Amino acid sequence: MNLFFDYSVDIDFTSSNALAVPKNSIIRNSFIASDIEIVSQTPSWLLSIRGASVNGYHKDSFDGLQYFSFDNDVEIQGPFGSVTVLKNSILKCTDVACDNVSIYYTFDRDVQIDAFSIYITGDIYFSVDHAVVTHGLSIFPADIVVVNIMTDTYTVEVDSQQAINGQIIGIKSNIDAISVFPFEPIFVSFKEAGCISGSSTLCYTNNDVISIGNLHIEPLFAPTYFGEYNNPTNLSSLTVTIPSDVIFVDGFE
Repeated sequence: MNLFFDYSVDIDFTSSNALAVPKNSIIRNSFIASDIEIVSQTPSWLLSIRGASVNGYHKDSFDGLQYFSFDNDVEIQGPFGSVTVLKNSILKCTDVACDNVSIYYTFDRDVQIDAFSIYITGDIYFSVDHAVVTHGLSIFPADIVVVNIMTDTYTVEVDSQQAINGQIIGIKSNIDAISVFPFEPIFVSFKEAGCISGSSTLCYTNNDVISIGNLHIEPLFAPTYFGEYNNPTNLSSLTVTIPSDVIFVDGFE
């Protein structure tokens, strides 16, 4: 089955076929490496935001609605008028064309989110840019935390200090892209290249997509469109989408 990987990077870059790609473009890469789209996933107002980068992105597989967060407070302009999006807020497009938007959720001001994904229940999976204590939890940048939006309670879903099948992510890592399905696993990318050690060692770049499940941590996918080695790109947001008519019974295989 084909999967689509929609992502953004933190800088403007030149693609492998010499196209100039602005940061804040949403790039689509499929499991079939030759199947690539640029910009078609991107609302026009998003391209005009030059003072901030997309650091979190989610696209719902079923209704096509998109969600964004940014690494700085920004004022966006579009068919909806002018909207201020704080760096600790998630913006939701309320229609597929992103001509109308609303603030989906705002975290405490000292919480700098670094990645997020929306579960089918509306709950938010997120990571932080720096260690912080919020809602009674001490959170590190390699942890993944879930917000129950009905009760506004926070729980740790992936603890970077706890072993997963003998492997420990470690608090010195930093997850800066997350995507969740209605089942295991969680897909992530890290801000910097590194290795996960333990019963086995997994090394990755800052553009690799890693699959994390209850019993595994393993590489899944690497984008193919970043061009020459001297493009210092970092995959800064991610959402993995699936055909809406696919029914999953026993999980991801």
